[in-house]
Amino acid sequence: MSNVLNRTTKQYIESVNTPDYPLDLWIINPDMSKVLNTPPDKIIIEGDKIRPATDAEAAAIDAAKPAPEPSEIEKIKTDILKIQADISKINDALLKIQP
Repeated sequence: MSNVLNRTTKQYIESVNTPDYPLDLWIINPDMSKVLNTPPDKIIIEGDKIRPATDAEAAAIDAAKPAPEPSEIEKIKTDILKIQADISKINDALLKIQP
């Protein structure tokens, strides 16, 4: 039984039947000691060796990620701010026309 790390997804599986995991897709018994607390997207694979991304590599990985879509709550907050601005404009206009 071996442990394996997927070269693409960085999925780590312990105690597997090694012949079920082709070497072109999996690293057999990788040394995970240097990446124990590293998020999978920040693990760099070079041949059969793995290491954490450098600060520059991690920054490039983060920069390449698309900006997250705003949550429904954030959309509602934005709508409320627009409505408040509209109400303020209406109040200003009413003050100008009232004697």
